[in-house]
Amino acid sequence: MMTPFSTPEPVPVPIRVLLPGDQEVVAHLWAGRQVPDGWRHEVGLPAYRNGPGDSGEPAEYRVWVRAPEHVRPVDGVSYDAVPTDYLEPPSPVQEALGPRRPSRCCRWSGRWTRLSCDSEP
Repeated sequence: MMTPFSTPEPVPVPIRVLLPGDQEVVAHLWAGRQVPDGWRHEVGLPAYRNGPGDSGEPAEYRVWVRAPEHVRPVDGVSYDAVPTDYLEPPSPVQEALGPRRPSRCCRWSGRWTRLSCDSEP
């Protein structure tokens, strides 16, 4: 029974996954995630696993793949309900200051110089 505070398990939607050797398989799309260098999609690839005795039973192998390089939409499928994590936009302070320097293993001598952590005092 669902409580008012629980969230339902996402329902996967079909997506085409491009495999090595120019193979293509229809898999389940579970989630999307924006990362600094693009997008990743969590897909469930169809597979088999060992069952009781010598039997094989259907299974799913979940993996994160690069998008759009390794996935293609299935015609007529809506992806609006797929859970998606977006990067947080940088704050005005982060935009003004630019990327942070590493907090350890650096020194200032006219520019930031990377030191070996072993040489830190």
